[in-house]
Amino acid sequence: MKALYSSLAPPPNTLTLTSRPLPSLSPSTILVKVHASGINPSDAVNGLKNAFRTTKPIITGRDFAGTVHSSNSSTLPAGTPVYGTSGSSLSFTIDGTHAEYVLVPEALVVKKPSVLSYVQAGAVGTPYATSLDAIDKARLQPGKDVVLVLGATGATGKAAVNMARYMGCKVLTASRQDVTDINVKTDPELRRVTELLDGKGPDVVIDCVGSTTLMKAAMAILERRGRYILFAAGKDGGEPLYELNLLNLYRFAHTISGVNSTAQSFEETRSMMSRLSEMFEGGLEGPDEKELVKIGLEDAVEAYNESLNFAGKKFVIVMEWVNFPEDTPGSR
Repeated sequence: MKALYSSLAPPPNTLTLTSRPLPSLSPSTILVKVHASGINPSDAVNGLKNAFRTTKPIITGRDFAGTVHSSNSSTLPAGTPVYGTSGSSLSFTIDGTHAEYVLVPEALVVKKPSVLSYVQAGAVGTPYATSLDAIDKARLQPGKDVVLVLGATGATGKAAVNMARYMGCKVLTASRQDVTDINVKTDPELRRVTELLDGKGPDVVIDCVGSTTLMKAAMAILERRGRYILFAAGKDGGEPLYELNLLNLYRFAHTISGVNSTAQSFEETRSMMSRLSEMFEGGLEGPDEKELVKIGLEDAVEAYNESLNFAGKKFVIVMEWVNFPEDTPGSR
């Protein structure tokens, strides 16, 4: 089978498209025929820079959507449409999803929501699981909280926006572009936020950027009992060091939490993906397929290099056996 293979070889041979043996089914695993698999920035830094110090050589890729090729499970027989994400294993300790087939621990395999295409489902894993973890840690109050999403034009930022809106919350978006409510290039102190909220601040900040400058500005307007959720650092090129005012922290009863999707156990990951399935079926907006950049495996190395720049593009590897436009609601 064709696969992206990452080794400790020096560039440009660190990540290559190569041929690997088809994995053999083993106890408590499912062999998935991959239809689509998103590329995340974490895939790029893992595959090209070994940033996580993972097992190498290894097939890269964290997220997948496809069909069960072979299985010993009565609930997930061959032909079942499935999707999932890595937790702490796929592409870190065992071969990942950027291949034509992937051997997945059964605990990480969930039935694909019928309302999502394979391409959409292949782009769900890391961005949406991370956002759901952030929502949980924020103890989001549906219909009550005001949520500010920093970095709202990236895949995870869009997922956080969709999720907060699905829960009935007012959402303000911020990015370095004019397409969002706040452009942080022209308004780094986030003055526009309080203007839009009649002098108030957000109850929850979901930070997909990790800029200490933006964090300082957002913490200054965070409402009493506000929650600041962070799952990125240093994307603006600065040092990831933040000076915390402890007096304000306890005086305003603020909470700061970090989210790391690679820290999830099999059980936690499966639970999140199962919850997401229910939410999608209940109306949660999935990735906008028109905004996804669909590529073949042969173009994936180039896409990995572009993903290192955190430019906001969401690449999805789509296998040659996925047909368009047949991959539409009702045929999934």
